[in-house]
Amino acid sequence: MITLSILIGNAVCYGVRHTQGNGGYQLPIGLGFIYSSLLFLAMLILPESPRYLASLGKIEEAHKALARTVRMKPHSKYIDIEMHDILESIEKDRALGTASWSELFTGKPKMFYRVMVGIFTLSLQQLCGANYFFYYGTTIFTALGSRDSFATSMILSGVNCGCTLFGMYVVNRIGRRILLFWGAALMLVSFLIFASLGSFALYTDNNDPNGPADAPIGRAMIFFACLYIFGFATTWAPLAFVVVSEIFPQRIRPKGMALGTSSLWLWNFCISFFTPMITADIGYKYGYVFSGCVLFSLFFVYFCIHETQGMTLEDIDTMYGTGVKPWKSSKYVKEIRAMRKRELQEGIPSEGIPPAVSPSEGVAPEA
Repeated sequence: MITLSILIGNAVCYGVRHTQGNGGYQLPIGLGFIYSSLLFLAMLILPESPRYLASLGKIEEAHKALARTVRMKPHSKYIDIEMHDILESIEKDRALGTASWSELFTGKPKMFYRVMVGIFTLSLQQLCGANYFFYYGTTIFTALGSRDSFATSMILSGVNCGCTLFGMYVVNRIGRRILLFWGAALMLVSFLIFASLGSFALYTDNNDPNGPADAPIGRAMIFFACLYIFGFATTWAPLAFVVVSEIFPQRIRPKGMALGTSSLWLWNFCISFFTPMITADIGYKYGYVFSGCVLFSLFFVYFCIHETQGMTLEDIDTMYGTGVKPWKSSKYVKEIRAMRKRELQEGIPSEGIPPAVSPSEGVAPEA
């Protein structure tokens, strides 16, 4: 919805680009109220989560909701196994009571670590630099010599929207870690080339920003901007929120997500506010700043983010509790999923994941 709205917003701005008077800005703003109203109405008919229904004691409804989610019969073996784990987790949460803010820093297993992963992941989604293109695309593409910067921005947002749909398709078919890592790698290469072309090859008159721009170089920069958006929209754009929402237990999640989302909007504000001043001073070299952040994200993904694909919240808690290293978590997840498959075939309810993985993992339980 967000990327589709960006595309529609750019299309509206393209349509009113020649409008004289107040209508040039009133129409785009007015349409925003319409779409926010539609979102509100959609929220009213949004189905409740199985875990929420189970917490209210509506067990049968929870069975049906979970069955709809995975497209299975309400009382199939898999649904019964999952509901067993969900109900067990709810009872544990009730025994612990309402989560306090202090638990974000002192809770176990590794709650402070998870909070920091959430904050850094959502911060890096902004610091990777996508909004540099989305917020200031028309200004950037005008400087590149584009004859219609509004049309170029619309193309960029179209790439963003289409690639996000593709990202939604692959997100549950390829691991979180591998998508985030290779997405960051593609973004890094694209941004480095974009920044280098803009800084050293775009302007033909002794690299004077006030001089004429080289049209082929400008088109090449637009291509690498689109390539960057492809990498961002298929990986970091949707996956950052997915990963952060999956790493917290149910009772901690609202507060953990609140901290992560706050950091995201803080950096969003800083980038939108300071970008004009920074680009006025260093021009396209600003891209090197974002490239540095993307480079950091590569190391962050490898050393700090655990694989969570196909894992229940209970499985993820156990993974953190047993001390599985992030770079070994993909293998751990495969073992857990294989165990789940055996449970499904045998029809045996899960009694929890073993407290330690095999010796081949090189992981021992935390003290």
